[in-house]
Amino acid sequence: MRALARAAGASLSSTNYHFGTKEALVEAVLRQRAEPLNAIRLERLGAAEHEGGAVAIDVILDAFVRPLFDMRAMVSTNGTEPGWLAARLFSDPAPVIVRIRSELFGEVDARFLAALSLTLPNVERREIEIAYQLTNGLLIHFASGRILLGEVEMGAGEDTSARVLEALLDYAGAGLHRLARESRQVS
Repeated sequence: MRALARAAGASLSSTNYHFGTKEALVEAVLRQRAEPLNAIRLERLGAAEHEGGAVAIDVILDAFVRPLFDMRAMVSTNGTEPGWLAARLFSDPAPVIVRIRSELFGEVDARFLAALSLTLPNVERREIEIAYQLTNGLLIHFASGRILLGEVEMGAGEDTSARVLEALLDYAGAGLHRLARESRQVS
């Protein structure tokens, strides 16, 4: 807390007054990032669902994945990189982190899993959950800065983030489309 207060140019007593604990501070920072992301995701999924019926796999994935890339691009332009915090949120098994993650993403997870289940009616829910978690893992890997974008050969003048976004959508989509094909072959 001392280091954070110093970095923010605030007194330790004011930091403690406003947040109380390190956990409360972590939660406040995560909420500041996650709530706008979740709102965009749910808005995009809702717009696609509003058209009626099952939503295409690629549309569901785009509504889930693209907002993170869009927000990361906006955040990067103002010089802050929250990726380490995102990585911790999904890799830390501490009960307080598990609670925060559940509170922040429970509704989003439920809505996207429901949309995928409707789109993939013959696929077992567990298989859909695994594919969803793998997609989440790819997103967290990107958000945490683990993709060394400066070291990836992308070609002259190409937008690296856009290339990674399209690659992630293609990769995650291929897995979900495979589940759809396999379920049709079994039925």
